[in-house]
Amino acid sequence: MNRRERFFSCMNRTGYDRLPIMHPYGTPEFQAKLHARVGMDDAQLRAALEHVFESVCPKQVVPNPIPPNFGDYPEGSYAGGWGEIYAPQAYGTGENAGHYGEAAYLPFAEITDPAQLKDYPWPSADSFDYSGIREECIAIKERGGVALYCPFSFDFINNIGRTRGVTQTLMDIGLRDPVFLLLLQKRFEFHYEMDRRVFAAADGEIDVVHLCEDLGGQNGPLISMPTFNEL
Repeated sequence: MNRRERFFSCMNRTGYDRLPIMHPYGTPEFQAKLHARVGMDDAQLRAALEHVFESVCPKQVVPNPIPPNFGDYPEGSYAGGWGEIYAPQAYGTGENAGHYGEAAYLPFAEITDPAQLKDYPWPSADSFDYSGIREECIAIKERGGVALYCPFSFDFINNIGRTRGVTQTLMDIGLRDPVFLLLLQKRFEFHYEMDRRVFAAADGEIDVVHLCEDLGGQNGPLISMPTFNEL
């Protein structure tokens, strides 16, 4: 069996030669240890495990705007799509040391009235190119793989927390704060429109949709959904 046959025979419970495998993901330092342990780089390990999924996603063609205060943050910082800034945060010691991008500038932390965001430059689905998604899916299938789409993060609470603060966001939920409700609405509208365009461009060729915490990635907790054609 190839990867595709193995995956769908497993999902349909019709028998398979072995369990289909999804390549393990971890922090960069864990991945480095894993690759050293097995003596393979990432591509070699994927091939050896016969990694089932190959991802398709729209390509960002308009970069995230750079906040005016970006220069106040250290080298290695980067701008998020909602006006936030992530700065490198170190953790661990010795061989267990690493770093990750921690939300350092929260653009909505001091917002108390939705009217303050009247002219805010919200992210747009227009910033992405959806052409070629159908062709990518078909090419994946021809290689014996499974075409996977991971919608950009639908983890609204975590991601609003990265722009407003975790404590404030949790309080917002209980209080049904109008600012939080506006941010929730804007995120839903953005993601809904992006996904609508992806599915339209794919024209039914996406095999599996995974909702994941990580932005457009596969290294967060995954919630499987049926093939798009079955929805």
